[in-house]
Amino acid sequence: MSARLNEAASNVDGEIFDQFVEEYEQVRTHADELEMAALEAEIEIETLRKERDDARRQTVGIARAINAEAKAAVVDVPEEPPASVLEAVRRAEARAKNTIYLSEAFASAEESQYEDPERVADDLRLIDEIAQDWAAGELSAGPHTAFKQRCSGYRDGIGQKASTQYAADYTRTLDGEIITLGPHVRRGIGAVAAIMRIYMYFDTTNTRVVIGHVGRKLRDDSNRN
Repeated sequence: MSARLNEAASNVDGEIFDQFVEEYEQVRTHADELEMAALEAEIEIETLRKERDDARRQTVGIARAINAEAKAAVVDVPEEPPASVLEAVRRAEARAKNTIYLSEAFASAEESQYEDPERVADDLRLIDEIAQDWAAGELSAGPHTAFKQRCSGYRDGIGQKASTQYAADYTRTLDGEIITLGPHVRRGIGAVAAIMRIYMYFDTTNTRVVIGHVGRKLRDDSNRN
């Protein structure tokens, strides 16, 4: 660098050269300052990342400890499976947060001969979980997509004959207004005791799931009884 500066000095005016050297030194000093500031910023970022990771780790640890205590409490007092479809509906209704049950749901459950009420309880629990996610704004695509992803027996509507010729089977009253059940969970085929249907209505105004029937399959194209 000294040779280049000496060579430059021999070809330019001394005053101009001195000014060039001064500006060069200022630029180099500024570059060194920027490099030091960048290093300090990187150190600060790494410190913040470590603090964040430590805080997250502590939060996870606390959550796991709480869950472990909760599970231990549940183990001490196990809940018996529901003895009937009606009991499954009553339990689900008592625990529901964003699901409401119409009177027809209890009436149909009482008449149901379905032989696996525990499965009904599981389906009703899943329905309320999805309803809670919907109410919390976590379902950007709406409840239909969530049900399709999480529930193997879900159908998002009913057939044409069901909605026209047998419309009365699916009509309910909610807050003084007429609604039509459509989305449903279907389980089983064959004998009456092997078949279960849970018909719902998605209340988009209040972001909640309405259950209007838990029991036999309602009339449609394939079932006219």
